[in-house]
Formats: sequence, C-alpha cells, structure tokens
Amino acid sequence: MSCSMTPRELVKRSLELRSPARIPRQLWLLPWVIDHRPKEVAEIQARFPDDIVTSPPFYKETPRTSGEEYVPGIFVDEWGCVFENRHKGVMGEVKEPLLKDWKDWETVRVPRERLSVEAERVDDFCRSTDRFALAKTGARPLSSFSSSESLRIYFSTSSTSRPSFSACSSGSTLFISRR
Repeated sequence: MSCSMTPRELVKRSLELRSPARIPRQLWLLPWVIDHRPKEVAEIQARFPDDIVTSPPFYKETPRTSGEEYVPGIFVDEWGCVFENRHKGVMGEVKEPLLKDWKDWETVRVPRERLSVEAERVDDFCRSTDRFALAKTGARPLSSFSSSESLRIYFSTSSTSRPSFSACSSGSTLFISRR
C-alpha cells in the first residue's frame, strides 16, 4: 500500500474498510483552546495535519440565529434554543430549551435554511483540497427523533420534587433539562 495516499483517499479507504495506511485524523478544537494555547495547537497541527476538513456552509438563506455562539452573552441557535455563555471560546449553557414538554415536539420549527446550500460553491471548495470534506449543513437531530443513535443527550437537574423534561438541539446535540 502506498504511503503517498492523499488524505481524501485515506478517509475513503477507511470508510470502505479497506485497511488504510493509518487512521485518518481530525482535530476538533473549541475557540478557547486556539486562543489560549496557540503554540501547542500549531505544533500539534504541524505534526498531525487534519485529513478531514469542513466546508464553509455557503447558505442561500441565513439561518435564524442571534448573538454569537462562542462569545459571552446570549446566543439563540437556529432551532430557537437559548444559551447563556459566560466564557469566551466555549459553548454556553442551555437557559431556555426548545421543548418544555415532549408532547410539544410537533411545534418544533426545523431550520430549513441549513439545507439551503449553494452546491456549486461547496463543490468548488471540495475540488480545492485533497482532504476529505464534510458538509457544514443539515438539520439534525430533531428532523428524525427515531434516529436516537445520532444524539448525545445532556441532563441538567433542578431542585423540584416532580421531574419533567425539556429538550433543546444544538447541531447534533440534544440538550434535555429536568424542570
């Protein structure tokens, strides 16, 4: 097997279960790490470059959000879930979940803007790199509740004697709070 495989070939070979030369890699970092440990991040990235990159979203329609995800303050994601962030560079905490009761799931507005992508621009991005490119789009997980294997669930509790649950989505994470 050739050691001169491109990162894209390496990932493809892995996905096809055809014994790649090594395991593909992608270092996903919160902005906090990049801001506070730039030298270490640069050293790691120089020694172990990513095989996988994410395409810019190239939305035709801008997702409905307010605030900034990794900046102190309030951020409302495209699903309508409200986060409070107290620290720059990390994701905030859910303050107002999307669902206050599971029976309200039919009221969820799927952020269709995340599916309005300029495909030609994404294709151009993919052609511009030898790395395996991921799309930065999609409206998961609430578009398919039955696909529970794709959900990471976080619970938070409050001091109530009778539990009820709330849910909020952010990307591929479902946040649930016990009220």
